[in-house]
Amino acid sequence: MTLVALITLISMGQSAKLPTGGTPVLSPSAELRLSGSADMIQGTTGPGSARFSVLKKGETAYACEVQSAPSSTAVHQGDTLYLTYEARCTAAKNESQSGTWNVRAQRNGAPYDGPYDSSGTAGKPWRRFHGAFRADKDYPSGQLIVTFHVANAVQSLEFRDLRWFNYGPKADPKDFPITKLSYGGEEPDAAWRKQADKMIDKYRKATFEIKTQPGATVRVKMLRHAYPFATVTGVDPNRTDADAKKFFAFMKENYSRVTVPIYWSDWGWESAEAKDRYLRNITWCRANAYRMKAHNIIWPSYKWSPERLKGLSNDALLKEIRTAMDARILALKSQPFEAIDVVNELISENEFETKLGLDFAVEAFKKCKAAWPKAELVYNDYLVQQGEDVNPKYLAYAKKLKQMGAPITLLGYQAHFAEALPSIPWVWKLLDKAKAETGLPVEITEFDLNSQDDDAQGRFTRDLVTAWFAHPQSKGFTMWGFWEGDHWIPSSAMIRKDWKWRPAAKAWHELVTKTWWTDVTVKADRKGIARVRGFMGDYEISTGQRKLKANLVAGTTRVNI
Repeated sequence: MTLVALITLISMGQSAKLPTGGTPVLSPSAELRLSGSADMIQGTTGPGSARFSVLKKGETAYACEVQSAPSSTAVHQGDTLYLTYEARCTAAKNESQSGTWNVRAQRNGAPYDGPYDSSGTAGKPWRRFHGAFRADKDYPSGQLIVTFHVANAVQSLEFRDLRWFNYGPKADPKDFPITKLSYGGEEPDAAWRKQADKMIDKYRKATFEIKTQPGATVRVKMLRHAYPFATVTGVDPNRTDADAKKFFAFMKENYSRVTVPIYWSDWGWESAEAKDRYLRNITWCRANAYRMKAHNIIWPSYKWSPERLKGLSNDALLKEIRTAMDARILALKSQPFEAIDVVNELISENEFETKLGLDFAVEAFKKCKAAWPKAELVYNDYLVQQGEDVNPKYLAYAKKLKQMGAPITLLGYQAHFAEALPSIPWVWKLLDKAKAETGLPVEITEFDLNSQDDDAQGRFTRDLVTAWFAHPQSKGFTMWGFWEGDHWIPSSAMIRKDWKWRPAAKAWHELVTKTWWTDVTVKADRKGIARVRGFMGDYEISTGQRKLKANLVAGTTRVNI
């Protein structure tokens, strides 16, 4: 480490090396406090510690909180801050018997923004958590707190030894300890792995029956997956620098579909510059024969919409929504989108619903159906609350929209992960529950994992993609970026700014371009029949000088060459 010295913290047989030289942001004697109604949270607190039970689940995770005292020193933009604490769960009502929470370093009052946002999960043994990050702006003394949002489940938790230090602008967050991640089903011999292999063979592969000359040598070469292994893109195709060339080269090799942004906002479609960039991304995808998904038609709140909507009457607001929606759909109608995120995040961004009801959302789905009749139409939201709990609000919205006549065909799962990782076998239960309650399949629309634990990020990415690909009710897996230079959470990127691959990038590449890829050469039998079982998708089939393109679909695809 570049820091001058380290001290070792010992607690309950667990040790962690903690950097020295920092200025405490919190007084070590400062007592934590519980926030929430007595019928929801009860417990005791002490200096840097809390022991409590969440008696009933809240509508939001922050319905109950455990909060620190306000910061005792000023924090300046660019300072490296280091937060550490221990936690355990003594009782929980879930499959893994673990507790979950969100943890934030945030402003002690509206707008509750701040420089750190993560999550945690723990079982009965004490577990130490670490977070190192840079301050995004100046915060005077007394303006920041640490808060744990704990109302996402009925559970009993304990926190202790909360410490928070400021190491100034010269320290590098990458030099600090990291939280080692774990998750259910990570064992190399976990039973789900063999089952996944069988499911992948059953649901993701099919058979070519190729009629040709007896004894002929036939090459069956895959060109692109039918399954949407996808990413979002933000890099301008007009860029010709070395980073851009590497970016688009990685895209071409590793993804069968691209999510293109079409945000309706002042910084999006309303900006001539951003709109032109959006259209250039679409043009690039078409020029490179990429399948496309559009994100998104409407974000139903003032926060992410044009500023001019604020203060409008209900009638005027609805008129603006309709006018802008019609104009954007008309401008994009000729684009061959195979999927569209129609409505985004109704659970948290519900201001328009409060004013207008859900008719505007139903109308959005119907207009998209008319413009793109064959496309998947997606309600995109946080399908899972922190930990392993399907969000009942999500399912309720999906069912209500369907009942109102919205032609929804797909649920979008925004799979943004931090320290709280679900067990791998549980994701199959998620898919089964979503199908049983709504009749709809699910796509992971926005995957990333914000962690400095490179090894765990790689293992979890590999295992989640494998389990997701295996299940018949999964209809796609989209990464919310891959390169640190074009990622909304840089520490989530699986490729560093200097293009060094983290283990997650290696895992993805190995699975998508090798393990689940078909490129074989076979000989036809005496009747001139060659049979090949491969992954569904687009192929080039060749024998001698003859070549043809074919699409392998479920069942048996017969080809003459």
